[in-house]
Amino acid sequence: MIQQCKKSAHARNERHNAVLKLLTQKLCAKGYAVVQESPIKAASGALRPDVVVYKTGEEAAVVDVSIVADTPGELHAAHGRKIQKYNVPSVRVWVS
Repeated sequence: MIQQCKKSAHARNERHNAVLKLLTQKLCAKGYAVVQESPIKAASGALRPDVVVYKTGEEAAVVDVSIVADTPGELHAAHGRKIQKYNVPSVRVWVS
């Protein structure tokens, strides 16, 4: 319901922002650098993940928070959509 209800859209955005803030605080505390909402050119247009986190010379990851309904399979499906969206050559090159 929260995914489609215009009246609760603000609450969903607030939840997204709270999760993102906590996640970035924890990652920074663990020594990761955080790049927020940088546009990445892709064939489908500019992609703008919530954050790209990295440790120079070690590892990097795209993090794009998604708030989903608690129906069975929805979290897995949302994760699959994010992988499909960001697992493209232009994003891999930009992140590396």
